[in-house]
This record gives sequence, structure tokens and C-alpha cells, in this order.
Amino acid sequence: MSRGRPVPDRLWPWAELAAFTSAVIVIVVLEVTARPDYLDKPSTVFAYTINPETTWAALAVVTAPLVWWLGRGRPRAAEHRSSGATEKEAAASHLCDSPATASAPVVRCLLLSVFLFALSVSITWFVGLHFRGMPPAYHDEFSYLFQAKTFLAGRLYFPPQAQSEFFDQMHVLNDNGVFASRYFPGVGLWLAPWVALGRSYWGQYLAGGLITVCAFWIGRELAAAINRAAPASTQPAADSGLLLGFLAGFLCAISPAMVLFGNLLLSHHATTLGLATFVLCYLRALRSESWHWPLAGGVALSFAMLCRPLTAFGFALPFGLHLGWLLLRGRLVQPVGRLTAALAPLLVGVALLAGFNAALTGNPLQSPYGLYTQIYSPNHVYGFHNVSRGEKRVGPKVLDNYNRWAEELTVPRAFQLMGKRAAASAHWSCGRVGTAWLAAILVVLLPRLPTEWKLLAASAASLHAVYFPFAFVGIFELSYVFESVPVLCLLGAGVVTLAWHHWRDGGRWARPAWLVVFLVAGFSGPLVRLEGGIAEVRYPRRYYADFDRKLAQTGVRPPALVFVLGDPADRDRELVTNSPTLDDPIIRVRASEAHRAELVAMYPDRQLWFYDVRNDFLARILTDAEVRASEPTAKPRER
Repeated sequence: MSRGRPVPDRLWPWAELAAFTSAVIVIVVLEVTARPDYLDKPSTVFAYTINPETTWAALAVVTAPLVWWLGRGRPRAAEHRSSGATEKEAAASHLCDSPATASAPVVRCLLLSVFLFALSVSITWFVGLHFRGMPPAYHDEFSYLFQAKTFLAGRLYFPPQAQSEFFDQMHVLNDNGVFASRYFPGVGLWLAPWVALGRSYWGQYLAGGLITVCAFWIGRELAAAINRAAPASTQPAADSGLLLGFLAGFLCAISPAMVLFGNLLLSHHATTLGLATFVLCYLRALRSESWHWPLAGGVALSFAMLCRPLTAFGFALPFGLHLGWLLLRGRLVQPVGRLTAALAPLLVGVALLAGFNAALTGNPLQSPYGLYTQIYSPNHVYGFHNVSRGEKRVGPKVLDNYNRWAEELTVPRAFQLMGKRAAASAHWSCGRVGTAWLAAILVVLLPRLPTEWKLLAASAASLHAVYFPFAFVGIFELSYVFESVPVLCLLGAGVVTLAWHHWRDGGRWARPAWLVVFLVAGFSGPLVRLEGGIAEVRYPRRYYADFDRKLAQTGVRPPALVFVLGDPADRDRELVTNSPTLDDPIIRVRASEAHRAELVAMYPDRQLWFYDVRNDFLARILTDAEVRASEPTAKPRER
């Protein structure tokens, strides 16, 4: 980082004060929340037990004054650049792809990229060993697999079966002449090759590793922006980009959120990969006149939109506003060609999404996601007063228990849910205490930081804002804003790098060591949470695996048809999970007496079984032919 200090020295004491204040407040709130007896019986403080998330961080905060004001050395003298170096060369001297650099930094960047990719994949794979041989955990995962298999069959959807009510399954549209996943097509396209190989999770591992690599290169762009803002009289530190980029990639690789969601067949990794690639291309385009970066960024954002349109819109909104501002101020180089390169892929993506909607719903403006909500769970609609609006649209196919899961969304509740999502973003990335410390410094310094930093911070805030009028927090209270986790890792790494260089140049060598200890102490909370997250995912996976085992041990032999009587009180587990072709060795259908004879006639060669979920009862159903065959043959009466 440049020793020219683009951030004035006078801001740092205020930033540090805000950081410690925020950390203390979060520690106190977490302690009181975890131990409410403190307020009623203060004497319980003497029976204190260690809280991994707060105890060690609190000890670090208590020792901070001793470290903070002692051990101050002599400031380092400023190193001036040689008289032959130009300002442009100095500002870019740390970039791996700069003409002014030798080949050694290029090799270092590539080696670090490979290392971070391997680290991310290895950690995610290692955690995945806890779930080896188990089916997916959530309804959504089965639906994404359903979509991938539909695409592999060369279709956008299958027509419903004659007795379609038997094949209703969660998050699968089985109405309006369509039997298809409710979700947007990007994730199914991403998963399809890996499903075809029989290695569904490899796609998630690959996406996680590539996200980590993108974080490394985006971190270098943030360092480059600081160096470009430095006064011309100072020489940028050559290791700034490597330090910031490596730290950002490392935090992404070990983030509990990235590791856990890397073992779930959900949309988040594919979407985040598209958005991370978009950010990298956008930041590169800001300092390049080439049209290649805008084109690549447009393709990446279009892919993210095909995975999660609302998430992509919320995340990219600040970048779109910034692009518009550059255009209005006349600061965009070659505006026509570069805008065309950026917008063309987005227009193609919008057209593809509209065509996909029209094929499945008959309306290019209505998605299968929206139609599914309208038919099966109208109370889950986006926006305020969702239950009041949804109750007016209850139809015959509404999933009553699942529909009643939604609570009425009011403004106070929306703020409560947004707070939970923000806390989860911090908890699953750098820890709530560590994030509070880093975020306070960032807020104080942000007005003086380059535009690149402001865009990243605004994208995370905008993503949370677009889900403000939504009545759910999602899986681990994080899934709707998961894409903010890499951004927090990037900004956290940036703040750490800024602070490290500021303290180093001021001769305060003890402070960086203290910060490392503090962040490691704060990170112990997410690591403990990771254990709970693994257990939370393993529980439903084991449930599905135990059911498969029960079928095998009881003697259910393919081909078979199992009638499943679900538990109305259990909305979290759903055993009717078939492939779109409905030719699985064991097909699971909903138990219903109406039209059962017609359904059995559709599968004349299959064994028939019945399973009661609530009572865990599995029994064979004999057909009329089997009953007649099992009756003893009557002997002729003697005369």
C-alpha cells in the first residue's frame, strides 16, 4: 500500500476508536443475549463459562490499550522513487500484468491463484466427507437436480402425467401443462455436466475455487486503486496487491459459509461466481480501454441473472449507477463500443430468460418461480403484507402447512429480518466481533477511499436492501444474501492491509500483531458455528439416507412404486423426490385413494408399497392378481 497515505492520518484515531466501540458493543450484546441471567442475577458472572465467539475477542480488547500505546517505534522514512520513473509506472508497478514488472511477480500471482484454488477445493471436499453417500438435504437441492436432469434430457420441461397429483413434489411446478423445476435456468445449466458425470458436487467445488481466485484478483485491483490515489512523491509498496489479494482469497477459502454452501446443490455458488467475475471485469475495465473486459463482465452478469435475477440486480445496481454517472460526465472512454460490448450479453440474457418464462408459463414476464408461488404458496409472495395478500389467492393446490410457514411482513419485522441476515453474513464470514471492528474502520475511512472500494461496499448494502421486503431469512439465515460474504472478506482484507501499512509506516509494529490475534480470536466463533452447520446439514441428509436404507432392508426391490403418506406437521422433509422422466427404479408418489387404480395400471410391473411417515410404517400392498395367486387352490369335493 502506498506510503503516501491517501487516507489522512487524522482519520485513523477516529477509525480506531469507532472500531473498538463497535467491537465492545457487539461483545456485550452477544454476551447478554447468550446469558440473559446477567440482567436478573448479576452474580452469575462468577459462574462464567467460555463463549468461543466473545471470550477470546474480549480478552484481546482488554489488552489492546497496553499494546496500543506502548511499543511505538520510529516512523519509517519515506522512500522516493527514482528520477527516471513516471507516475503512471509507479502507480501500476505492483500489478502482475503491468509491462513495468518482471516475470517473477507474474509467476507469483499464478502460483498463489493455484494455491488458493486448491485450498478452497480441499477444505470444501474435506467437509463434504461428513456427508459422503447421503442424498441432498433440502427441497431446493432436489429441485435443482430435477432441472439439471430435465436439461440433460434435451427439454425445458416434461408434460405432466395423467394422474399428476400423485407426483407433486416440493419446488417443482406440476400444473399448467408443465412438469418442471420452479427455479431459473442458470443453475441447472451449471450443474448439468456434473450430474451427467455422476459427480454433482464437483461443480460446486469448482465454483468455490474460482470465486476464491476472483477474490485474489479483485483484491489486487483494490490495492491498485489505492496506489493510483497516492501522491506522486511516494513509491507504492510492491507487495500490497499480493498481500491484499492473498488475504481476501484466504478468507474466502476458509469461510464457513463458502465451505458449507459448497456442499449444497443450491444456486449460490454459481450466482456468486458470475457476480465475482463481473466485479473483476468491471474494475479492470475502469483502467483499460479494451472492449474485452466489458464484454466478459456482461456475460458474467448475464449468467448470474439467469441463476438469481433479484440477487444479480441488487448486487450490480451500484455498478450500473456508477456506469451511468461516468457516461453522463463524459468520463467513459470509447462509450459506444464499450457500452455495446457490456450491454449486448445482458440483453441476450434477458431475452433468454423471457423465452424460458414464456415456454413454461405462457407469459414472458411471469417466471416459473412466481407461478409456483401463486399456485402452491401464495403467502410466500415478495413484498409487505404478504399473508394478507396471499390469503385472498388461496387455491385448491395450496400446500397448507408450507404456505402457513410465512408470517405477515411489516416494516418493523422487515428491519428485524434484515438485521438477522446482516448478522449471519458477518457470523459466517469473519465473525460478528471481527466484522464489527473492521466495518467501523471502513465506515470512517470509506469517504476517502477510491471508488472501487465504495462500489464493493455499496453492492453488499444494495443486496441486503433488495431483500428488505421479503418475509424469510433463508437457510442459516444467510442464503438470500450469501453473495455478500465474499465482499465482506474482500473489504475485511482491505481494511487489514490498510491498517497494517499505516501502523508499519508509523513504527507501531505491535499493533499488526495484536490485530492478527484479535481476528483469529473472533474467527473462532464461525469455526464453532461450522460444526453446528455440519450437524444441521447432516441431519436431513441422514433422514433421507435412512429412508433409502429402510426400503432396501425391508425388501423393496426395483421396480417398485411407494405410496408415501406425509406428515402434515413436518414441512422440512419431503420424501416424494423423483426424476423428471419418472422412470426411477423406485418411484415415490403421494398416498391418495382417488384414482389409485388408474395410477397402478400405469405401472403394472412394479411392486406396490405404502409408507406412513408419521408412524414410520412400511408395508407391502398386494395387487388383486397377487392376492388371487396367494390363495390356496381349493380341492375338488369327493362324491
